[in-house]
Amino acid sequence: MGKEIICPYCCKRFQPNHVDFRLVRLVEDNVETEKKENTELPGMGIPTQGKNKPKTKDYNQGKEQDEKLYRYYIDYLNMNESDARDEAFLLPAITVDYQSPELYFDELAMAKYGYVTEVTYKGQKLTKRLCPHCHNPIIDGAGKYDMFLISVIGDTNVGKTIYLTVLQEMLKKDMFKGTIQFMGTEQEKELCFGNIDKLIHEKKVLDANLRQKLPPMPFQYTYETADSKDPKSCIVIFCDIAGEDCRSADTMERNGYHIKASSGLLFLIDPTRFSAIKFNTEDGMRIANRYQLEVITAINRYLIANTFEEQTKIPTALVITKGDILRDLDYFTEDSKVSTLNIDQRDLHPGYLDMDEIDQVDHTVQHFLKEIGEEELCNHRRLFRTSNFFLCSSLGKNPSLIERIGVDSMEKFIGINGAIKPYRVTEPFYWLMMENNIIPCRIAHKFQDSKGQEHEISAFYYANETKESLYHRLEQQRKLISRKNALPSLFKRFIK
Repeated sequence: MGKEIICPYCCKRFQPNHVDFRLVRLVEDNVETEKKENTELPGMGIPTQGKNKPKTKDYNQGKEQDEKLYRYYIDYLNMNESDARDEAFLLPAITVDYQSPELYFDELAMAKYGYVTEVTYKGQKLTKRLCPHCHNPIIDGAGKYDMFLISVIGDTNVGKTIYLTVLQEMLKKDMFKGTIQFMGTEQEKELCFGNIDKLIHEKKVLDANLRQKLPPMPFQYTYETADSKDPKSCIVIFCDIAGEDCRSADTMERNGYHIKASSGLLFLIDPTRFSAIKFNTEDGMRIANRYQLEVITAINRYLIANTFEEQTKIPTALVITKGDILRDLDYFTEDSKVSTLNIDQRDLHPGYLDMDEIDQVDHTVQHFLKEIGEEELCNHRRLFRTSNFFLCSSLGKNPSLIERIGVDSMEKFIGINGAIKPYRVTEPFYWLMMENNIIPCRIAHKFQDSKGQEHEISAFYYANETKESLYHRLEQQRKLISRKNALPSLFKRFIK
């Protein structure tokens, strides 16, 4: 049956059979063709001189103000009333009544999938599905695939937009044999690929986002997992927010209302704000660390304080960024007295999430934070029911001022010298996908049989499987191996 849909604009959830459709022309557009205002001589295609001239077609005919879309522009995008009215002046939308005799649809598809992607209404074939709450267009593939909304939060200049841009590129060549296709509007596509061109190809560091509602970035992610040979697909919607809007609950609600609807949070933390680090870096003194702590306060006020819960249920990846700077300062290296972690290792997850590696990163980062006097950040972890610390570098090196000869003059910009070499960028995303039952984990256990021979049993599992079920499957493997080794070799081949 159809999958639940998430609207990337108003962030409401609904079933795929509860959609509206936009008309393609006036329903009353069945008027007889106007009489020709110029007559033709019989048998000849030469018009006679008539008094009347052809009328120009009125392209606004039949359009009206879409109230739901109008309210979206006012309430969500903070448009002024005049601009909102202009943008919402469209042909009408219809709410589908599947019992209506004026509506025709594929009944076999409805019976099989629980929804349809097109209907015929009063002679019009309608294919433009709309969110029933805000009347924005629905993403292609919605209803067919699982949908997930991932919000990226963090203070200004922490590197959220850079991280998202690099992540999208990394998912095209990951250990899950992934492919990624952009599914948004042309305007959203221009912004997304403009960031990719500027950062990946031109090596220019992206500017901080303005304080406004940023457009969503929906992708269809197709991948393979180690427990299945068949490719799978899901739709992932990445939502960004300007860093300054993360500092208070009010601005977070105004421009980051998608956060409450998230399937997972990527909370990016800049280590150059920490006292023990910033005195050793050139740009570490510019922004105080207290602003990062204000983001945590805003999360508490926006997501938790006005509820009866003590924690948010949204899985949260706490990502320490700019790992290359920490590496250059001899943190996480073999000679470091604080913590040891090979942060230069690339993806270690061959079609499944290696939880041993994830746990090691979590433990190492926590130890690092406590050793440099930032244990307060670890203490704030109690706000998240499910969380994990991560460490990554989106660029692999520190940006610098670059001078490049342009067409007319010398161009100066902050950019990257040489190749961009990101590492451990995809791990937080994989972990969130695991928490949403999209990719599996693997557990392995060694045991000795009655003859003293050592064997390994293993199983893939998903986050929603109970421990009892997983242990039962492992125990069945153990018993089968024990039976095989207890029987004469002649009978072993009959045991499956």
